[in-house]
Amino acid sequence: MLHTRLEAYGKDLSVSDASRDGLVYRGFSKAVKAPVRAYVVDFTTKNPDFLELPDEIRNKASYKINAGRRQRWDEMFCTPRLQQILVWENVDVITGRTVDDAGKIHLTAMCTDRRRWKR
Repeated sequence: MLHTRLEAYGKDLSVSDASRDGLVYRGFSKAVKAPVRAYVVDFTTKNPDFLELPDEIRNKASYKINAGRRQRWDEMFCTPRLQQILVWENVDVITGRTVDDAGKIHLTAMCTDRRRWKR
């Protein structure tokens, strides 16, 4: 059931609205079996809004742009729907990554069942 839900989620996220133009669901994989259940969902893209600028260490403007892109990606990926999938399937972490045509990972968002991690 998890595989069906993650695949549907990835496909829906990649086509859900025009602002995500160029975000293409590519699949998911199991990242870790123990001590936690973790999965990675990959999306390829040419859309610059989903790619990091390479010079953020030396360029404050690039750093701010990348920080905004990371936050937007986190909010876009880690939705209440995905958090519900985590609960239903007893998964600890699902990570969403954007990847360019060359295979370079750009944006990464980690989604957890926040109720599990509260102290």
